Amino acid sequence: MTHEPTAQGPGGDRLRWMPVAVWMAAQTVLLVLLTGWLAADQLAGHTGAGDGRGIGVIVVALCCAVAAGALAWALLTRRTLAKTPTLLWHVMLLLIGLSLTTSGAGALGVVLLVVAVLGFLAGLRLPKLDLDHDDDA
Repeated sequence: MTHEPTAQGPGGDRLRWMPVAVWMAAQTVLLVLLTGWLAADQLAGHTGAGDGRGIGVIVVALCCAVAAGALAWALLTRRTLAKTPTLLWHVMLLLIGLSLTTSGAGALGVVLLVVAVLGFLAGLRLPKLDLDHDDDA
């Protein structure tokens, strides 16, 4: 028997899930674009050191894009297990935003702070994990 989440049942309530899923999907797209920009910059030789740091940054950005994409997919399919990683993702963004703000990249830091706060507040509205309900049933 397949279980289709209802609008108000466990794992349902599209008004809670869709904004957070779209928010994470937008972050995924931005991370993919950033990865492409970093790779193009590396291939064009604009990145200074040839010691592999540029490649390392590209790999980290790509891994973040994959993680954000997986989280966006879990939110889009309304998996209650995605709530905690969503909140943690935005807490990490908050810390990165604070770090950027205090280290000379104020505008980017403020943008990340806004993204983090909005994503965290939206994530708080997600239903909590119900261990008695199987999301895949």
